Amino acid sequence: MNYLPKGLTFTEEALKTNPDNQGILTQLKNIYGAMGDNENFMRIKKMLGE
Repeated sequence: MNYLPKGLTFTEEALKTNPDNQGILTQLKNIYGAMGDNENFMRIKKMLGE
């Protein structure tokens, strides 16, 4: 899973320039969920309005 941190960094950066992009938010939610990072998972869910 060495690729995950780079993908996560890229996706978080993309969110900064596109904060309302539902696709980016969903991707981040899935990544954090897969990593077991509940704090960030819930942060992104809140941003998605879930």
